[in-house]
Order: sequence, then structure tokens, then C-alpha cells
Amino acid sequence: MTTAKNSSRRRFDADLVVGARLRLMRNLLGRSQADVAAALGLTFQQLQKYEKAGNRISAGRLQQLAVEYDCPVAWFFGAFDNAQATPFTDEELEFVRLLRSCSAEGRQIVFKLLETYRSPSVLKQTNAALNQTK
Repeated sequence: MTTAKNSSRRRFDADLVVGARLRLMRNLLGRSQADVAAALGLTFQQLQKYEKAGNRISAGRLQQLAVEYDCPVAWFFGAFDNAQATPFTDEELEFVRLLRSCSAEGRQIVFKLLETYRSPSVLKQTNAALNQTK
């Protein structure tokens, strides 16, 4: 258990990570602090304190935020998630955000492209190329 430096209140590194990931998710979804706070019955100042880890977030509030952001609670913990099985990476969430901004026709084009790359031979070639770049 480590704490943030120069703080009169005891804050754990996980508190800072959760706050940063709250802000990241809100920004990925293109939502303002005022919008999210109003949806949760909070002031934007309180949400800001959560995002900056000035105030800790209760389990119930974190679950409420996960519902509002349509993501698993574990995502907010990032590397502190002991399950090691976060359903979505940051890249996948960005993909979903971009996909949601497409028209219905645009989404169909993306789906067709993804279906093309799902074929085993193409997937094998793509994975080999990705492994060479690492």
C-alpha cells in the first residue's frame, strides 16, 4: 500500500489511478463533468474531486459511474485490477467511441472490414506482422 507524496490525507496509488481513469473514460465518451455529475445527482465539483483523487469514491458510487459510462467497474482500476482480465483495453474503448460516432452505413463498412480480417489466414499474417513490430 503506497500513498501519494505531499498529501496531508492518506491517498493510495489506486485512488489516483481510479480518478485518472474516471477522467479518461469521461473524455473518451466526450462528456463534460457537469453532464456526468447531473446524471449522477452530484455537483461537478464533487466529480472533479473524484477525478483528482481529492475525495475517495465509495463502491456504490463507482458502480454507479460504471453503469453511467457503460463499462465494467474493474476497468477503473487499470493495473490495480487483480483479476488481470480487464474486458476492454484503452484502445478498444477508443474504437468503440469512434464506432459510435459513425453513421449506420459507416458501422456496416467497419463490420465488413473486421469480418474480412477474421479469416484465419489473414489473422495469422496480421499477428505475425504485429509480433515483428514489438
